[in-house]
Amino acid sequence: MTKNAKYSWLLLAAFMLIQLGASYLTYTNQNNLGFLMEMKDYIPFMFYFSLLGFILFGIAFMASRMDVNKAKKETTTLTSEINTLKAKLFDMQEAQTNPPATAPHISENLPTTESPGNEPKTPDEGE
Repeated sequence: MTKNAKYSWLLLAAFMLIQLGASYLTYTNQNNLGFLMEMKDYIPFMFYFSLLGFILFGIAFMASRMDVNKAKKETTTLTSEINTLKAKLFDMQEAQTNPPATAPHISENLPTTESPGNEPKTPDEGE
């Protein structure tokens, strides 16, 4: 996880703790009519604070998606590199086990002038 993603999630967690504290404060003073009337003046701020939370969540989500996409791209690159190295290793092993064939000599490819019945006789066969 990158620093941006960590910071965005930490900021979102801090936001949620503040919102939880405000909710708890309202819950504990639910029977205090004076407190609740004072809270009525802060309702627009609560709306904007909730909107800020939604924006923070969007930023954290986008940072996480960017990390996931970066990891997928890196995995694809590394997999491609591994396959390339495997192919090179295979080629090197093939070159060691099967030495390259030597080029045929020219004299081996020339047709012979001797016919099948006119083989030269050896001296012990006699004429």
